[in-house]
Amino acid sequence: MARHTRKPPKGPYDPKKVGYRNPPKKHQFPKGKSGNPKGRPPGSKGLRTDLKQVLGTIRTIVINGKEITGRSQWLMLEALAMRGSHGDLKAIAQLLPLILQVLGIEDQDVDPNRLSASDDAMLDRMMERWGIAEEKTPPKTAKAKRRPKRKTGPKERGPGKPGAESSDG
Repeated sequence: MARHTRKPPKGPYDPKKVGYRNPPKKHQFPKGKSGNPKGRPPGSKGLRTDLKQVLGTIRTIVINGKEITGRSQWLMLEALAMRGSHGDLKAIAQLLPLILQVLGIEDQDVDPNRLSASDDAMLDRMMERWGIAEEKTPPKTAKAKRRPKRKTGPKERGPGKPGAESSDG
């Protein structure tokens, strides 16, 4: 069975002709005007706004005979964690991906005064390029590896690089 589709009329547009895809001039939208001039009414809310409002409402629930008051979002997480800690596999299956997404794989204790590994490596390269010696204090953690002291003086270039000075003679 073939699907019937309407095809646009062939030939140039004739404003006097009225029919398919040619509404009367008085019923056409004026140039630069929308077909929905009022748009969405003011005060109407979307799903995101409603969800934030519902999750932010303060409620009271009873768990093990105790009344607990808090935001709906916190109470739902509390109930889910409680069910998961009692061995409910469905609760665990929902809670674990959420934990990994929000907290990440590893719970890290971040020191704001310490550079990341990539930033530290970039700083080392810049200091070598400028010929600056760096005196580092030993790291506070026992697991961290100590790096050898840096040479003072200009950066040595290997053979074959532009601007390299050969020490062979």
